[in-house]
Amino acid sequence: MKSFFIHTLLFTVSVLSLNAQIAELPFEIHQDHLFIKVKDGNGVERDFMFDTGAEPSLFDAGLAKKTGMKVDGKIEVTGADAKRSLEYVSNQSLTVADNFTLKNLHFILSDLSAFEKKFDGAIGYDLLEKYVTKIDYIHQKLSFYKKIKDIDISDYQAIPFKFDNDTNIPQFEISIVLKNNETLTTRVLFDSGAGLTLRVGKQFATTNDLFEKFGKTITLSGRGLHTSSEYKQAVIQSIKIGTSSLGEMAAQVSMSDSGVFGNGTHLGILGNVIISRFDVILDYRKKMLYLKANSNFENAFEFSRSGIELKKDNDEVTVSNIAIESAAYNLGLRKGDKIISINKDNSKDIKVYRRMLEEEGKKVEIIFFHQEEGAIKQVDFLLEQLL
Repeated sequence: MKSFFIHTLLFTVSVLSLNAQIAELPFEIHQDHLFIKVKDGNGVERDFMFDTGAEPSLFDAGLAKKTGMKVDGKIEVTGADAKRSLEYVSNQSLTVADNFTLKNLHFILSDLSAFEKKFDGAIGYDLLEKYVTKIDYIHQKLSFYKKIKDIDISDYQAIPFKFDNDTNIPQFEISIVLKNNETLTTRVLFDSGAGLTLRVGKQFATTNDLFEKFGKTITLSGRGLHTSSEYKQAVIQSIKIGTSSLGEMAAQVSMSDSGVFGNGTHLGILGNVIISRFDVILDYRKKMLYLKANSNFENAFEFSRSGIELKKDNDEVTVSNIAIESAAYNLGLRKGDKIISINKDNSKDIKVYRRMLEEEGKKVEIIFFHQEEGAIKQVDFLLEQLL
């Protein structure tokens, strides 16, 4: 009888747990971004970025035109680095999983064609406002629940957040320690759609004299969901989120005066390179964030040795970004140049190329097609940490 009771109790708990979870959805990670499979209102499978900074949802403008979506008007959208007036469509739906469909959605139409990975849209707030959401980076799955009580949060640290400055992106306090040992405590935006560690706003950096305090920086350009912009990269000593501390890392400093960085009331954006070191639970209704360090937590952060970023489109590898302080830039390599070979490897295997460009202390040879001059050129240089 006792054994029967225990088995019955375990079965009941298991059923309750399954009933409490509304849906589970796998995701893939590409260049520190999360991507999920959804179906549009016509039942066509689409690739969407899962982005806590996407509010409302986005849809690729070119695809919208191709599929005959009717534009309902224009709306001003505030991105990380700029404000833009973009078209939108109404009364859309997305099926996230079996019997799990979001209806009456508005899609902002934006050109997403410049990204290395081709995807059709982005969703965040439209999902998160309705369901408690758990992000499991190790097993690469999203789980959705009706209430926080449906999840065991006993091992998590709870961090209250708020929505402010006309944006529905979670904001909460963190502390950063600069290389000069100065500590700054201020708010950040929790943005899983940002494939970076930390991005500091220009106004905040100017107000707090960070350009001087950071010391050595390198200059690059980045692409958000709506615009491209220039930024500086600098080293910070550590960052503290709740009770968790993370060590030395390269952070970005935006050079834009507009967008979410425009008011200078918060430090900037906490990105997915840091977020992915935690198991995450987001409860938008109660405005609570729950974090638990995962097996990524102790991994050292990467620092650029070449100042070069690459992307692959079809069978061509091109320079998508290059620091103007880098040896390669000084020798003539430019953004948009096409890579023919690196260290005599002409495989066009972008993962191999990226590894070759980060081997500190080694010499690297790049043969490339110089777009501006229309000629094949070669650069040779030593890989050294730039910051």
